Amino acid sequence: GSLIIMEPKTGKILAMANFPTYDPNLYNKVPQDQQKVFNNESVSAPWEPGSVFKPLIMAAAINDNKVQPDTENVFGSSVTINGYDIHTSTNEAYGRETMTEVLENSDNVAMTWISELLGKETMYKYLQDYGFGRKTGIELDNETPGDLKEPKKWSDVQRATISFGQGITATPLQVLNATSAIANGGKLMQPYIVEKTIDYSGKEDSRSPKEITQAVTQDTAQKVKDMMVSVVVNGHGKKAQIVGYKVAGKTGTAQVPKPGGGYYEDRHIGSFVGFAPADDPKFAMIVKLDNPKNVDWAEASAAPTFGEMAKWLLTYMGVPPTENQ
Repeated sequence: GSLIIMEPKTGKILAMANFPTYDPNLYNKVPQDQQKVFNNESVSAPWEPGSVFKPLIMAAAINDNKVQPDTENVFGSSVTINGYDIHTSTNEAYGRETMTEVLENSDNVAMTWISELLGKETMYKYLQDYGFGRKTGIELDNETPGDLKEPKKWSDVQRATISFGQGITATPLQVLNATSAIANGGKLMQPYIVEKTIDYSGKEDSRSPKEITQAVTQDTAQKVKDMMVSVVVNGHGKKAQIVGYKVAGKTGTAQVPKPGGGYYEDRHIGSFVGFAPADDPKFAMIVKLDNPKNVDWAEASAAPTFGEMAKWLLTYMGVPPTENQ
């Protein structure tokens, strides 16, 4: 698993952890077949993020004035695109939904409709603005850019699946940074781990926060932030709730691709990305758990892990409660 915590307003990485890990004092004792633990998987191990991607695509559609949070439509349990069936995760039809309910229900069929409204070129533009397909530039070795193909190489099926986080790969840091832009009024920041350096003479060189781009407008970011709060209160993110605080977030239960194509039936990656307090975020966090046992959905694995860590952080930072819950 991997867990990263950052400050949305600055891009500062407050914490980054991966498991399994190793003892740096005994690194030479790590068996050869386990030396993958030397990699920092938060920046070097891209995966198909799954549903944690949905708020980003929803933000693109709202920003492009294709939908609003209260836009309604009726969606079935599946949709067929070029002979390929896309189902809701539960194989249930959710019927008439607002766009907020689409995120609460994590509806793949509805997201496919949104991808049609946006089109390949527009989706690609927003994904670039969120920082996908390129390295973040953090001061760590072995960072990978993930895989974001040019839109001319997308099939209609791929356009649809990207809207719910399949057919594209990204690192945990990229997904967290893009979500932090929603927390930060639409501004994508440069992530960094070194606040300042002090040379041998005592001279200090401080690092200033750097804005990369305005990925979506402040108005769009506020709308999606409210929608993500609703996901935690009413949707699959309930186990990330913290009494007294407004938490924004989204679960993701991603399939694991087979080397020869298709997906494993018995493996998944659970993730949760979010921020708190939602109205003035002090931190954003991603939790990614590879193939957790005895649970089928991220709402039972990554979401409670997020909630436990976020509760500790709010206490540690001395953030006073704002909600009467």
